[in-house]
Amino acid sequence: LGRALAALDFRTLKALRNAATAALDQKLEAALEDAPPSPKRSRPSATPKPAPKPRDGGQARGPPSHRSSAEPSKTQWRAAEKRPSKPERRAPRSRPAPRPKGSEAPRTRPSVPTDADEASRRTRDALDALKSRLRDKSGVTSTTPGLLTGWTATRERTFRGNNMPNGYAYLFKDARGNEYHTLNSAASAVLKALQNAPADAAADAAA
Repeated sequence: LGRALAALDFRTLKALRNAATAALDQKLEAALEDAPPSPKRSRPSATPKPAPKPRDGGQARGPPSHRSSAEPSKTQWRAAEKRPSKPERRAPRSRPAPRPKGSEAPRTRPSVPTDADEASRRTRDALDALKSRLRDKSGVTSTTPGLLTGWTATRERTFRGNNMPNGYAYLFKDARGNEYHTLNSAASAVLKALQNAPADAAADAAA
């Protein structure tokens, strides 16, 4: 069959194909006409929806006239809301029992500085400032023997015209009673006394 089909030309093959297709179509139409008609499918009937259950535990509400007389009406509710509520009474506060007079601890008052304490503080602060100036100026420390023996000092804070602090006013006195009013002049006198100390000691020894 394959060799016979290969020997045929294109037109012959096309004509054979058309004839075979037409024969198959006729057979199919005849088969459809002889077949019995198929039964129509009936649509399922819609099931009725269940009725909604009434609220309030299954009991239907009746008209307002059939309600219980114990239930307050809207007018009664509004009147009750407008009435001011009575304030609650608070229980009286309990006061602590009074303490006996002898049980309280005596109160101590803060100590007030006296004039002597203030004067000693000013002297100490002025001498500390002079020692600091000597240390910065020449490296002399407070451990130098006879550094400020016989010296007295005091200082007071000074202010400007607008009541702003403007340093301190110093007053130094050496062992001979000489007065110095600045830190620099007092520091120079102390250094000069330290330089002259060996000569003074020799003079005292010769006398």
